[in-house]
Amino acid sequence: MSGTTVRNPLAAGRMLTCVAAACVLGAAVFAAPPALVSAWRFTPITVDGSAEEWPTLATLEGKVSAGAANDSEFLYLAVSGSDPATRALLATGLIVWLDPSGGKGQTFGIWMEGLEPPALPGAVPDAPRPSATGWSGRTLTQFDLLGPNKNQRRLIDNDGPLGIELATGTDQSTLVYELKIPLQGSAQRKYAVNAKTGATIGIGLATPQSPRERTRRPTMVGSGGMIGGNPYLGGANGGGFADFGEPDERIKPLQIWTTIRLAKES
Repeated sequence: MSGTTVRNPLAAGRMLTCVAAACVLGAAVFAAPPALVSAWRFTPITVDGSAEEWPTLATLEGKVSAGAANDSEFLYLAVSGSDPATRALLATGLIVWLDPSGGKGQTFGIWMEGLEPPALPGAVPDAPRPSATGWSGRTLTQFDLLGPNKNQRRLIDNDGPLGIELATGTDQSTLVYELKIPLQGSAQRKYAVNAKTGATIGIGLATPQSPRERTRRPTMVGSGGMIGGNPYLGGANGGGFADFGEPDERIKPLQIWTTIRLAKES
């Protein structure tokens, strides 16, 4: 017999049903769940560069930890690293890409400058000193807006109406970035995720090349260091995210893509 003939129409129906069920099951098995699940914000979150309000952070690639929370208006993010190599990369700055479609689109990104070299004792009498626990943090009054076009980058003065709050902090073992970003744009909140609560969005985390001067806009690929040298890495080459140049193979910059499922109010 050259083939198999199914004479019972009920058996044929059952076979098709089983095949369809297997396809659905296979899709469910291979569909990756969001790496981060945002929690609904019930209590205030102070964006000050401290991880105290983030008791649980998920570990991502490159030993980077991250957490998310949101309410109906804002997305809150914390990104931290305790591993020495990870801390050294994060100290150069952090790029955060947010894609409302859930993919890897690089049309809305925030570039936060890295840690400032520690001041020598007595060099700047009015400089903020670490707390009794060794933690010190600062809010950022400027950031670089990336996108919507490729290689587009603008320095933004972060005043109150934007609704964006950024901070970084560190102690003897951990470096932390905190962000607060509007979910929906408006006349005053011009830079936003443009996503609704309950949606799954894409997020990219990367260590950037820091500019020699804030008025210069170098490319964003290389070793993860700073132009002219970095007190945390000791290198003189740059590092970044998008494929704008040849990377330095000696030091791999952080390049992480994952997703966040935004919470809905219960």
